[in-house]
Amino acid sequence: MSRRSLVVLVLFAAVLGGPAVAQAAPGGVAYLKDREVWVANLDGSKKVRLSGGEGDWNAVGQSASGAIVATRNEAGRTFQSSQFKIWNAAGSEKDAGPASPGLNYTESLTFPLGLELDTTNGLVVYGYSYRYVSNYSTLPWTYAFEQGYALMPSATRVTPALGVVTESAVRWPTIAGERIIGTSDGHIVSVQDAGGYGTQTYTPWFTTSGIADSSVHGSHASDDGKVAAVEVDIDAAGTDNDTGKIAMLPFPALGEALQPGDCFLATDGRASGADVSADGAIVAWADLGGVKVAGKPDFSGAEPCALTGAPTVIEAGASEPALGPIDVDALYAARNAPPPATNTTPTETTTTPTTPTVAVPAPGKAPTALVPQGLTAATLLGTQGSSIQVGTGKAGKITVTVKVKASTVGRRGAQIVIATGSARAAKAGGFTVKLKPTKLGKKFKKKLRGKKVTVIISAGGKTTTKTVTLK
Repeated sequence: MSRRSLVVLVLFAAVLGGPAVAQAAPGGVAYLKDREVWVANLDGSKKVRLSGGEGDWNAVGQSASGAIVATRNEAGRTFQSSQFKIWNAAGSEKDAGPASPGLNYTESLTFPLGLELDTTNGLVVYGYSYRYVSNYSTLPWTYAFEQGYALMPSATRVTPALGVVTESAVRWPTIAGERIIGTSDGHIVSVQDAGGYGTQTYTPWFTTSGIADSSVHGSHASDDGKVAAVEVDIDAAGTDNDTGKIAMLPFPALGEALQPGDCFLATDGRASGADVSADGAIVAWADLGGVKVAGKPDFSGAEPCALTGAPTVIEAGASEPALGPIDVDALYAARNAPPPATNTTPTETTTTPTTPTVAVPAPGKAPTALVPQGLTAATLLGTQGSSIQVGTGKAGKITVTVKVKASTVGRRGAQIVIATGSARAAKAGGFTVKLKPTKLGKKFKKKLRGKKVTVIISAGGKTTTKTVTLK
C-alpha cells in the first residue's frame, strides 16, 4: 500500500460536487465487548454500558450527532429475527425495531456487513449478502450470490421512505459527509453522487486491486474525505495465512486522487475493524489487543504509519469501534451521580429515594430492567444483597428471580434459584427491587465469579429475561 511496499494503488480522479459538511470533533467511541454495547471517552477512563446485559449484539455504529445504533441476533435464531436499537446521545433508548432486510432468498443471508446511522438518526444503513438457487430445472441446482445494502428507516421514519437496495453497487457501506461509500467488487471503492441517500449512482474513488489476494471490507473516511482508513483482508491463495490490515490513505478531498504518504497501521496481530473521526483527527481500530484510539498518521511515508498521537487501549478484547461526538464524560456523570443526602434527626432517619433511570414500557408490554453495571457475585450473594431497577407499564406485583444452571456450580438438575426480590407498583413507572440471596445461593458466592446467571423479571402479566455475567 505504501509507496515503499510491493503494491501500488490504481486511483481514479473523481471530483465530486455537493455542499460542504460540518465536521464534528469526536467525543467518544462506541464498541462491542462480550457482545454488549459500550461507549468510552477517548482516553478510556470512563466507560458506560448501553445495552442491558442480554448479550448477542453483533454490530454497532455512531451517527454524526452522537446517537448509537446496534443490531442484535439472539443465539439460535435466524438472521430474519434480528433487531436494531438506537440510543440517543444521553444514553436513553430512542428507537428499536426489526432489522431484517426482508429478502425472500435467505438460504445463507449474512448481515450486517457494516452498520451506520445518518445524522438525523432516522436512517439505518448496513450491507448484506446471500446465496440463493437461481436454476431449479436441472440437478445439481445452480446457485447465485447477491449482495447490496439496506437503507432502513427506523421507527421515526424519513421522507421519502427508502428500502432495500438489492443491486450490488455498494457493499460494506459507510457514511462520509452524508454520502455512502463502499465497494462493488471488493477492490474498487466508490462514492455516492450528490443527491441524497436515494441516489443510486456512484463514482469510483480508488482501488486496491494491486494488492495480491486482497479484498476491501469497510472503508471509513472523514467527512471531508481527506483521511481514510480501509480494512484490507489478505487471504493468500492455498494457505491459511489470512491477514487483516488497516491502510491509512490521504486525499485532497472526498473522491479525489491519492496523495503521497499512505501507510499501514502497526497492529497487534489481525486487525478486524476501524473508523475515522468526522474531522479526520482521530483513528480507531480493533486488533488482538482490543479497541485502540490514536491521532491520525502524519502521512510522512513512514511504514508502518507514524501517528500524530500515541495509541491508547480503550478496552482489551473489544471490537467494532465507532467514533463520534457522544459526550461520554457527561453520560458517565449522569449514570454515576452521588447518592442523595440523608437527613437525620435524633428519632428518625429519612433517605430521599433515588429515581430509577430505567425506561418505562407502554401498557401491555414486557417489563424493562436495568441491572447494575459490574454486578459481582460477592455483592449479589452477600449479606446486604443487591438491587435491580424495573420499569412496568401496569400496576401490580413485581417479582425478580435470579437463577443459575445447576451444572455451573457442580450440581445436578436444572436451574437453582440463588436470589429473589419483589415489590408492588401502585401505578406504571420505574421501581427499585431489592434482591436477597437464598440460603443455597450464599453457598455459591465464590463459585459464581465470572459465571453467567439468568435474571427473570415479571410484572403486569409479562416476563423479561436477561443473562448477566457476574464479575
